[in-house]
Amino acid sequence: PGTTVDIKRKDPVLLQFGVVAGAIFNKYRFEGTNTILVDDNYSNTLSPLLGLSIDIGLSRNQHKWHILNEVIYKMHKTSSRFTRPYGSGYTRTNDVTLSFSYIQLKSIIRYVFQTRGSVSPYVNAGMGNGVIVAENKNTLHTTYSFGTEENAKALDGPKKHEFSLLGGAGLVLNKIQLELRYAASSKSFEHHHARHRHQAHVECLAPGRLDEL
Repeated sequence: PGTTVDIKRKDPVLLQFGVVAGAIFNKYRFEGTNTILVDDNYSNTLSPLLGLSIDIGLSRNQHKWHILNEVIYKMHKTSSRFTRPYGSGYTRTNDVTLSFSYIQLKSIIRYVFQTRGSVSPYVNAGMGNGVIVAENKNTLHTTYSFGTEENAKALDGPKKHEFSLLGGAGLVLNKIQLELRYAASSKSFEHHHARHRHQAHVECLAPGRLDEL
């Protein structure tokens, strides 16, 4: 009798295009010895996040592994008001307002857990590279206790490039995904090494699929 050999058919590569919408919660911390900017009470902010995505489902293991590329628009903004001693018996009050718009490319590896139901959980990790496309606010207003006021730029020549590491988890439900993502970066828009800026943010995302090839 002949021998039957079963050849497992290779899954095709899955290519999906989508839109990304959500909100980003930012927390900032300035460190260093420069008393003009350094303060512990910079505001936390919530801002929108919008973008496009390409999701490549790899051909092995029933598309458990995915490579994602996202291009998103986001904003970083924060402010603080603080008073410091100045000279002999005087004080100086600084009002700092910062707001920058970014375009960011995110490269992500995702693993999707296969389930028998319609909902599939996943985890992912990756990195982001962003660049400032608009300087919305970059102001420093200083008021001295003896009556003088001054206006200047808070950051002279902010760093244009931002690099961040990210990780997240979410759920796939048909063409909709829900994801919570954490990202961290340092010195994103700070230029001078004397004033390090550390930023952590949480993204709540709802990516949707536009098309599938």
